[in-house]
Amino acid sequence: MSLLNIAWSVGGAVGPFLAGPLYVLDHRLPFALIFVLCVAVTLILRTIPDERRYFGAASPDILQQRAAHDRASEAFLLSAWCATFGSHICVGSTRAIFPKRLDDIIAAGQLRLLFESEPVASLNAAAATRFSWLAVALGLATGAVFLVLGRHDWWHHRFSVLLVIQTLTAAAMWTLGRTHSLVVMGVCCAVIGANLGVAFFSSGFYGMANPLRKHSRAAINEGVVGLGGLAGGIGFAFFAEYAGIGAPFRAMPLVMALIVFAQFMLIRRGRALSSAPSQNAAPHA
Repeated sequence: MSLLNIAWSVGGAVGPFLAGPLYVLDHRLPFALIFVLCVAVTLILRTIPDERRYFGAASPDILQQRAAHDRASEAFLLSAWCATFGSHICVGSTRAIFPKRLDDIIAAGQLRLLFESEPVASLNAAAATRFSWLAVALGLATGAVFLVLGRHDWWHHRFSVLLVIQTLTAAAMWTLGRTHSLVVMGVCCAVIGANLGVAFFSSGFYGMANPLRKHSRAAINEGVVGLGGLAGGIGFAFFAEYAGIGAPFRAMPLVMALIVFAQFMLIRRGRALSSAPSQNAAPHA
């Protein structure tokens, strides 16, 4: 799972890195590249073997050894889906709305590298390329988080990990609504990408706990990704049209606070439900 997530996150980073310069050369080139890649991926997918023949079925002993771990994962699953929904709101709005804000800043000649008093003239051009740099930072941060989480287990079943990264993401979104610094924008996009990595990896990991339902839960997870992207890309776009291009970013701390509260309540409920069978079974032992 770690390698799969690293693959798509690195692709998300490399895509903008290539698309920005290609778009400057000819607006058709990025789409031609995507077409070629889609054909290649389709051919590769045809070589994948059947899952059950390749891995075989899990033995009862293995399932029994994992019982406590799987119950804890079940308790965290709904909360992780909430985190994934929130992370894709942030990513969706950053990808769909922030390019317009960046374009407005560049058109006004106000993009700065950091905090210098006078804007750097060379930065205030080629908005598509500038945004591609930010998208690369977002994608690389996501991939780095996948690499770390895939190699360690200290984050398993710890709400504090989700709480910290989502708090930082709320601050990053608010900052994107105000800053004119390209470096600060890059740091904010990296934080948003890291949040995406933590949330998506968590929801995928917890969803795989039950082998009998892992495929349906993987489908639900992708549905949550899509809903978050729609809410961030389309819902926040309407909000931006009504309240101004920076308003969705400045409002994100409130949205994130509501999402985190929902996660906290879902974890409490999940833990209560997961411990109920053992409590009920104790008097009969």
